[in-house]
Parts: sequence; structure tokens; C-alpha cells
Amino acid sequence: MKVAQIAPPWLAVPPAGYGGIEWVVSLVSDGLARRGHDVTLYAPGGSRTRARLVSPFPEPLGTRMIGEPWHETMHTFAAYADAVGYDVIHDHSGMIGLGIGALSGRTVVHTLHGPFDEHAKRWYRSVSGHAWFVAISEAQRAACPELSYAGTVHNGIDLDRYPFRADKEDFLLFLGRSNHEKGPEVAVEVARRTGVKLVMVVKLAEDPEREHWRSRVEPRLTGEETILGEVSHEEKVDLLGR
Repeated sequence: MKVAQIAPPWLAVPPAGYGGIEWVVSLVSDGLARRGHDVTLYAPGGSRTRARLVSPFPEPLGTRMIGEPWHETMHTFAAYADAVGYDVIHDHSGMIGLGIGALSGRTVVHTLHGPFDEHAKRWYRSVSGHAWFVAISEAQRAACPELSYAGTVHNGIDLDRYPFRADKEDFLLFLGRSNHEKGPEVAVEVARRTGVKLVMVVKLAEDPEREHWRSRVEPRLTGEETILGEVSHEEKVDLLGR
């Protein structure tokens, strides 16, 4: 099959040091290419893939640009301008890309990478029937069950990057950004109640993340914690690559 994969324009595929959606896109694109499909990946410059790479922007735009409509429109429109050449288009971008895809007349599947809120539900219901949705969990799907789902596909990982080790160190680990959906405050509460050491690697790059940390997480801390502070980009890559 001829398959187009549309990544968001913000980070390279695969990402260096941070990125969830981009890892999923990378694994799916490379996996389809290994199986002999003709795959084209629309992703920013600097991406690495087994597929044919098309980069509407020469470099990643960065996380601070996430949601900026002009760049997202230009990136996704470049992919859908080639839509007639593909058997299926797998869109991992935001609502703008989905809107273009729903009107393209092509077979489009859209993975729901984020949680539902009422605005998102209204939008997805409007588009339902014009594109196929892929849920990433049954819990997510149950929150808006009436959409035109193609199926539920859990996010995969490359097991070679995370080898099993029976002898583990004795601590809990939280890895993610500080917001309500990720729930770092829940991790702190679990550690407090169980008395188990907690190690946290938390993304605090954007104002809403810093505000969530200040208002929801810091009040739960005891003041006895060891704060290592920010790590460099290279240290993030080394940490996540282990």
C-alpha cells in the first residue's frame, strides 16, 4: 500500500529527549516500511526514517510553537496536497489537519493522541463519518464512544530500547510534563502514602506546566526533597536513551 504518515511540525521524528507522538509516528512509519509498504512521512527537517521524508519546514518549530495555526496549516496542507497519491493517510497532527483531511475525499485515519474535553468532543463529532479515528486506549474510547472508530491501538514501544531487568532499584519513577492529565501530584501522593522513594523527571518548559507545578505539586512536597534543577538537552537524550 501507499501510505502517508503526517507528524506534527513541532519536533523531529524520532524526537531527541522529549516527545510522545513523534515516537509513535516513528515506530509506525518504520514498521510499515519494513513490511514492504510504500511509506511517505511528512515531518520537519532533521527527522530520520525508513520512509521517504517530505519536510514542509526545514527544521522543527519547537514545543513553544505548539498549536500555532499558521505553521500547522502550512505543514498539514502540504501533505494533503499530495493526497491523491495514497491509499490511506494516517494523520497524527492537530485539529486543523483533521479538518483538511475530512474534506479531502481520501481515506484518512486520525489517531487521538490527547484527552477529550468538551470542545474536542464537539469537533470530533462534527468530523465523525468523514474520517476514521484510532483510540489509544479503551478508556479514551469510552469517553466519546459514538465516533467513527477504526479501532483501538495502544501506543507501542521499541523493546530493544528498554530491555527487561529483573534486578531493579527500589524507587518509583515519574516521567512526563506537569499537567492535570499526567498527574505528577498523584505520583507524589502515592510515594507519600507508601513511603517509597520517588524520582521525578518533569517537563516545565511552558507557562501552564510551571503554573500546574506551583499550584498542584509544590504544595504536596515536604521541603526535604533533593532538587537537581534543569538538565541540558544532551543529558535528556542520554537519560531517555538508557
